[in-house]
Amino acid sequence: MQLAAYSFDESGDTAIDAVGGHDFALTANAARVPGHVSGGALQPSGATAVPLPDIGRTVERTVCMWIKGDVPDGWAIEWHDPVEDSGAWGILFNMDDVVIQGRNGGTFVQAKALWPDTTNWHHVSGTFGGNSVKLYLDGVLADQVSLTGPITAPTNAPTMFGGWTSAGSFDDLRIYDTALGQSSITAAMAPITSTDLASAADLSVDEAFLARVKAAMQQYGVAKAKTIYATGSPTEALKAEFNLARNALRDPVSYAEQFAWAIGTDTTVDSTVDDDTIRTKVQDAWPIIAGSPF
Repeated sequence: MQLAAYSFDESGDTAIDAVGGHDFALTANAARVPGHVSGGALQPSGATAVPLPDIGRTVERTVCMWIKGDVPDGWAIEWHDPVEDSGAWGILFNMDDVVIQGRNGGTFVQAKALWPDTTNWHHVSGTFGGNSVKLYLDGVLADQVSLTGPITAPTNAPTMFGGWTSAGSFDDLRIYDTALGQSSITAAMAPITSTDLASAADLSVDEAFLARVKAAMQQYGVAKAKTIYATGSPTEALKAEFNLARNALRDPVSYAEQFAWAIGTDTTVDSTVDDDTIRTKVQDAWPIIAGSPF
């Protein structure tokens, strides 16, 4: 079963779990960057690891992620064993190799392969099941090593890219409680689709997005009010739009939230939306929020 899936396509300070139940807060040590197909991805921006929810400490397991860049030695995602002070499970980079490490107490093994290049996106998957740690690179089994289970299940939650600064991009993280086979690994390479409601809700409360929507709303409101006022004898529909302009200028915060939700529910809009698109979307939503009669 898939325990969690993160597309990183949303905006704001929360990474949304498309499976549900394991959202987590992004710290200042994670920056949003363009994704491997569309939408967003994450990049390290500080020296402190980003904590994830306590998830994935199962008997069998799989972790998958798209990765790009010239990545330094360190963990892309790690379930840390504080007793051994080493990774119990996760995706590691070491001496130009991408590594899946599994640990059972003092015994650890590494399935590894040479990192292909520093310019393209590559899909990395690690599985443990049947006493074997496997590394799949771009959907192909690249290495496997034997390990008598179970993998150490430390009580601390996993973390992402601790100690890295502005290196590598990471997208579409999936975590499973079983060891996926070849065909399932290939299927897991598909982009993760966040639910429309989760994405819209996150975008509509994002402070940066709200500020831009509010500015566009106020700008259009002033221009709209001037145009309507100059007509002399406005229709009922124009009167409703004039009243919206007046009310929006009096209470820009409340009305900006209404416009932000209306814009955020458009599935073509994400955190990368430009100002001109926001202005157009504000104009499109204006009659609806104004309650203009047909």
